[in-house]
Amino acid sequence: MLVTLRDLGRAVPAMWQESLQNGGCFDWATYVGLLHGKRKPAQAFWRQQGMARIVGNWVEAVGADRVTLVTVPRPGAEPGLLWDRFCAAAGIPGEGCAELEPANTSLDAASALVLRELNKSLAGDELSPGDYHTVVKFGLAKKVLAGRAGGAPIGFDPPAWLVERSAEIVARLTASGARVVGTLEDLDPVAVRGVDPGDVPEAERLVAAVDALDARAERLAGGAGDRL
Repeated sequence: MLVTLRDLGRAVPAMWQESLQNGGCFDWATYVGLLHGKRKPAQAFWRQQGMARIVGNWVEAVGADRVTLVTVPRPGAEPGLLWDRFCAAAGIPGEGCAELEPANTSLDAASALVLRELNKSLAGDELSPGDYHTVVKFGLAKKVLAGRAGGAPIGFDPPAWLVERSAEIVARLTASGARVVGTLEDLDPVAVRGVDPGDVPEAERLVAAVDALDARAERLAGGAGDRL
């Protein structure tokens, strides 16, 4: 069993974006503040980011000697290092493989806020989960807003409680006996450079909304509207 692990400093902004892409309406400050509790959205966050619990379950099921942990390198690491680690863990050659563009580009702060406002507007509508995923999550968020040029990324400075929680997780991973490719020091939370979504000017949100409408219009004109 191979498990890839990333520090919680980068996980928090990513998980907030993912919550918005699944219809969530929590604002940034509320979302971060509630992660220290036991109710929504903390339940969903720790279900996916509870690294020590997840690894512990696998170790109990298959044995520590059959579980390998691959840590995501810290920002600034050499390009390709994560791929090298994955290949080393999986025992496969990595040379000669074609390089691909990122498949899961992040939302910038303004785009995330536009998506949140849309979710609030849709909250009273009878839009099925399937239609939401097709039209909003994949048609708008991932194909239009994600990777939008010019938008500032979501910044995050890990609070003290998250740093302490990460240290507890690392201690439990160390005690699990699972093989580590990389270093567990990579799991120390790092600050993410960017802006606080609560400080994004309304003008920037408007630009993001117009960009989304522009892309939507282009797709409709190109005959792709029925696929959004």
